[in-house]
Amino acid sequence: MSDDNVIALDLPEIQFEKEPEQKQGPGRPKVVIDQEQVVKLAKLGANNVEIADFFDCSESVIRNRFSAVLRQSRSHLKMRLRQAMLDSAIHKGNVVAQIWLSKNYLKMTDDGPQDDVAEETKILPWNEEK
Repeated sequence: MSDDNVIALDLPEIQFEKEPEQKQGPGRPKVVIDQEQVVKLAKLGANNVEIADFFDCSESVIRNRFSAVLRQSRSHLKMRLRQAMLDSAIHKGNVVAQIWLSKNYLKMTDDGPQDDVAEETKILPWNEEK
């Protein structure tokens, strides 16, 4: 097989803004979290709790401060997984991936095609009432 058949998908880099430095006011000091590291962890599939554990902060800090980049990073992960699965099924002949994709994307079943007409012409069970 030639490389021309490989599904090519170049995902754009995730753009994020540096958090502006704020003067320390009353209350607890703000936890310093590297946003680039958050993006890398989310692209690996880490959930908010795992990312919070990594930075030793609460999950709400991660959710509230990084929701946009988390959503975008996880979308990148899903697209890369979908790309790999399609490539494996189509170009590498992975039968398991082909079956999974046909069931989930094409709605095929192990029972064969579902015929709407067959349901209409089905014989009803016999019912004797006395």
